[in-house]
Amino acid sequence: MNVSIFGSTGQQGAAVVREALSRGFKVKAVARSKEKIDSRYGAEVESVEADFNDAQSIIHAIDGQDAAFIHLPNPSNIREPAEWISNLIEALNKTSLSLLVFTTSGPTGTRYPPKQAIVGNSNLAETLLKLKVPTIVLMPTLYLENLQVPIIVPRLLDGILDYPASKSDKKLCGLRIKTRPKLRWRLLQNPNLQERLMKLLHLLLKQERNSLVY
Repeated sequence: MNVSIFGSTGQQGAAVVREALSRGFKVKAVARSKEKIDSRYGAEVESVEADFNDAQSIIHAIDGQDAAFIHLPNPSNIREPAEWISNLIEALNKTSLSLLVFTTSGPTGTRYPPKQAIVGNSNLAETLLKLKVPTIVLMPTLYLENLQVPIIVPRLLDGILDYPASKSDKKLCGLRIKTRPKLRWRLLQNPNLQERLMKLLHLLLKQERNSLVY
């Protein structure tokens, strides 16, 4: 199976790369720096340089692949995500990618307060699911690295931490860091697993818990 994994030199993507390689997948490791990919993986992967500011580079990274795992990097300003999303959608509409597994990397959906980042994630998830490319959207509750993103925690410098955006009486159900790449690999290999995951999420929500933390 041929897969493209974005953010391959970062925490999320690197874990998925290692899991995919251990399963015998042929991996296109995608990042902004080919040098960093080569330094980290050597000949284990095909290194591909791509940038969300360049739709053509995204097309080059995913076209003809059996699956791709994609997440957006942390933005440095509020304008970047809109441009990245526009380029990603353009690329997906011009590609023959067989399956997209996308993670919003943060709270998504109407069960959360309508804050800027959450509304953006929700709109993006809805848009991706309407595209011609078969898509699975992962919607995690909490990533500690999101504490570094001002648009997610706008009041942090004032001493107010309102992340994750959840009611104080809600419980969080989590997956261990070693389990997350295994789940993503399973989704890359078997899209039908999404239905079973949704049933599990529905059960957890009935028990007044929040969504899974991937």
